[in-house]
Amino acid sequence: FTRDKSIELIQKIDFDQQAKDEFIKLIRTEEIFNKFQSFLSNPLLTTIMFITYDEFGYNTLSNKMNIFYERAFEALLVRHDSSKSQFHRKFESKLNPYDIKTVAEAFSIQSYVDRAFAFTESKTIDYIDRSKKLTKLDFTTKFMLKDLTRSICLLHLDGLNYTFTHRSFQEYLTAVFLSKLEHKDRRTLLTNVLRNIETDNVIELLYTINPQMIIREIALPLFQEAIDEATKLQDKGLDTQALLQYYAEFKLMKNVDCKLVFRNSNIRIKLLKVIAKHSTRVKDLLSKFPITVILSGQKSAYDSLINLPMNYGRKTYNLEVLNNSKNIDLELFDSKATLKDVIRLYRSCLLHFNTEIQNKNDRILEYLIKP
Repeated sequence: FTRDKSIELIQKIDFDQQAKDEFIKLIRTEEIFNKFQSFLSNPLLTTIMFITYDEFGYNTLSNKMNIFYERAFEALLVRHDSSKSQFHRKFESKLNPYDIKTVAEAFSIQSYVDRAFAFTESKTIDYIDRSKKLTKLDFTTKFMLKDLTRSICLLHLDGLNYTFTHRSFQEYLTAVFLSKLEHKDRRTLLTNVLRNIETDNVIELLYTINPQMIIREIALPLFQEAIDEATKLQDKGLDTQALLQYYAEFKLMKNVDCKLVFRNSNIRIKLLKVIAKHSTRVKDLLSKFPITVILSGQKSAYDSLINLPMNYGRKTYNLEVLNNSKNIDLELFDSKATLKDVIRLYRSCLLHFNTEIQNKNDRILEYLIKP
């Protein structure tokens, strides 16, 4: 479904022409089209996006993505027939829209944790049954299946399996579920979700919904651990090992100048990149992290690295690879100054996150005790 097809679909909708013209003008812009390209590749989702824009305005598309998904899901719950008039949809399960969404959140978190994106009918029914127990809502499973597939079109049958109409709905509903979760093992679950930070948007959506949760449960312990453990290795003179373990892997540069460029595969840097989209201070800190580390002027170290077996992929070196190579002495890397910079910047991040929490608490208290 191309952009031209999306525009053609919008033009055919029986709707106010001015609203259609404004929306078409918007999706012709590269910023909006690139941001919502996967949505605009699907006829139903294109219609939902149009209704969301007409109902809630441009800011829904231009601001935080969680707001867009909240409004888009509301469009799923209330109407997606492109009708200008509002109506109250009747659900087979006899639940109200709020409770339907609660069930959808429970369904989403279960399938997400299982890394399931397509489900057999029996598995879909199993998720719905378990959602009933999680939510403690009273409904008939077969009617809820009809609501999820027909009434709100969250799921659709693709061959023999059910899938989400758009995978991002699974991610959004998972983030909403996590944002409301109160459990002693919440941090463990969030840490597991963090591992998928490069393949989905759950952590970013959760940050836009509840930034305090991401800071308290993930960022603070993650950066404190890195500072503590890297400092221990630093005290033992194991600077390179500390960098590899708590900052980034090395990637060999093509020009022979005895440098290795960092490949920021470390989960802390990935998290900072997500937060930096919403925080100018974190964006500034992120720009200050070191990009390269120098081999101690010894070409022999460079030659040893470049002669390592090619089965290490794109010449990226992690601690395990370097430790298992008899030709490489980790301390040939000039890592001391680089590690000091990384630890200093980690401390700055930690200070920023703690300040953010304190400022938020101060603002809340100031508002509550205001005469």
